[in-house]
Amino acid sequence: MPALSPDLAVVKEQYDRANQLKEEGKLDEALSLYLEILESAPKYIPAMLGLAAIYETREEWERVVDYCQEVLSIKPDNFRAYLKLAKANQEQGNLKGAIAAYKKAIELQPEQPATVYLALANALSVQDERQETVEAYRKAIELKSDVSPHIYVKLGNLLQKQGQLGDAATCYQQALSTQPEDAKPETRAGLYSKLGAVALEQGQLDEAISNYQQALGSNPDLIAAYKGLGDAYEQKGLYDDAIGCYQKANALKPDTPWVNRALGDVMLRQGRDAEALDCYRKAISM
Repeated sequence: MPALSPDLAVVKEQYDRANQLKEEGKLDEALSLYLEILESAPKYIPAMLGLAAIYETREEWERVVDYCQEVLSIKPDNFRAYLKLAKANQEQGNLKGAIAAYKKAIELQPEQPATVYLALANALSVQDERQETVEAYRKAIELKSDVSPHIYVKLGNLLQKQGQLGDAATCYQQALSTQPEDAKPETRAGLYSKLGAVALEQGQLDEAISNYQQALGSNPDLIAAYKGLGDAYEQKGLYDDAIGCYQKANALKPDTPWVNRALGDVMLRQGRDAEALDCYRKAISM
């Protein structure tokens, strides 16, 4: 390996010292040294990225953008600059810019950590780019199987909206199985309720009932579970059970329009026309 020129050797020594200062948390000193490096070597990219990293720590996102763009004007294939630019854009609410930068970084270096794909997925989800969001979440899970349970929930929600019910259920089950031991009962209840909703949409009524019952076992005040359980009972022709569920939901949140509509529908099926009409009138008046 050829020896560095005297000037470059000094720059490298300064750069190593600046990095050490940054690691020690002496950011002002590190920043001054990075700037000093750029005075003698204006195109020294590592110093620019060092400055971007400091400004990222300080959440001075406009400065991060400036230095990343400076790097890319010199070396357009620097994926690290694109990653920092993506985060800065995302923090400033420039989601289109963030998405474009994440995609460019991945194009230049596909072997990115799961965190990059998760950040891309989060930006895409806000833009309602559902299929691309699904792909980004799946890639993150492929790279890191022990991702947080809420990632499985987010992916499951997207898949459910797309009608991929079996895959959605798998995600919710994975979220349940990876919950920490100290997870709140309300969290588990919400996941069982989601599984119940998927099963109900698939016409798997017994499975839906079982999941909703488990949800209510964890959280007896979960209105959505009473609603779903009532709907499942109604579809099975168990009208009295359905009415009981709707009435419990109404007790938790009185005078809710959907409860009265649901009660009206069940009573109409039972031939209780006058009572059904009274429920419909209540629903309309709310």
